[in-house]
Amino acid sequence: MPQLDDLESQKRKDVTFPSRNQVTKAGDYFRKNKNEENKEKYLSILFLYRRQHNDFLEEAKKLFTKKLKKVDKKAIIVGRLKRIPTIIEKLRYHKTMSLSSMCDIAGCRIITKNIENQKKIIDKLNQDSDFLKVKGVRDYNPCNARDDGYRGYHLIYSYVGENEEYKKLQIELQIRTEVQNVWATAVEIVDFSKKVPNLKRGENHTLWGSFFKQVSGLFEKLEKGEKIRDKDKQILKKNKALIEEFKSFQKEKLERNKNLIEVFFSRFHRKKYYILKQDSSKNSPIILTAGNEEEANDIYQKLEEKNLKDSKVNVVLIAARSFKEAEEAYLNYFSDTKSFILLIEKILKENS
Repeated sequence: MPQLDDLESQKRKDVTFPSRNQVTKAGDYFRKNKNEENKEKYLSILFLYRRQHNDFLEEAKKLFTKKLKKVDKKAIIVGRLKRIPTIIEKLRYHKTMSLSSMCDIAGCRIITKNIENQKKIIDKLNQDSDFLKVKGVRDYNPCNARDDGYRGYHLIYSYVGENEEYKKLQIELQIRTEVQNVWATAVEIVDFSKKVPNLKRGENHTLWGSFFKQVSGLFEKLEKGEKIRDKDKQILKKNKALIEEFKSFQKEKLERNKNLIEVFFSRFHRKKYYILKQDSSKNSPIILTAGNEEEANDIYQKLEEKNLKDSKVNVVLIAARSFKEAEEAYLNYFSDTKSFILLIEKILKENS
């Protein structure tokens, strides 16, 4: 990739970050162009702009973790930098969005046990701090669940501290219950493996889209402790074929991953950064570790550059306190549908 030595920019150590003007131009290029002219130049800017978010992500994650300990010590918190193909896809989908205004290039996810804990965490984190200002709220909980059935709570923060390097950067924090996360990651598994168009965006109205929307309502009843009725069970029975397909998918993928994950967990479970490469045409994810931010980003960028044109491959960099937390927060990268199936079976066994 070409360097940005000849471009107006800010410098940090040996890394040269692009200016806001360069970032805007890069975003415009990827939204409008699919040709190869100037592609390497703008791709370099895009990689560096994402990298600029990394230290900011770490500082925000530390703050969230500190506040989280006061209300829910057992909650999981992980961070990730948005995948380059997903950034480009989002720019092309949202025609008027500029790259510099994209709020989720840096993202954190908190997974908590139940709705009660979720509310406590929201109350604690939905407030300004020394260097983070709440810029927006997306409440997808019961009364405001998305049309596709997605439930969760998102907070958008902008940086308001003194560090010039972080100026105008943003971060999105997702706060989900365990059940909400199981549902959302199950959707991502189908979205990636089955290539169901627009399923993750909630714009797919085929059998899969309808199935997940109905299951979301059932999961909500389960979380609230509401009575499961025969008509609820009928929803699942009518979708038996999809559920069976889901089960077979789990057996094919998860069992082959089991030994790899167990060996990995015993050797590397306390590393800080995990780089996962998932290939829908193969049985197991490739898992790499890094001890520091520079090494992690170098590995992440090289893998993405190599697989940028391959739609069968997902590469993601996750920052987590342990491999167990990374795995639980991103079930989709391990093709782990076991928890989803267990919830389905629990509903079917409930007394009507």
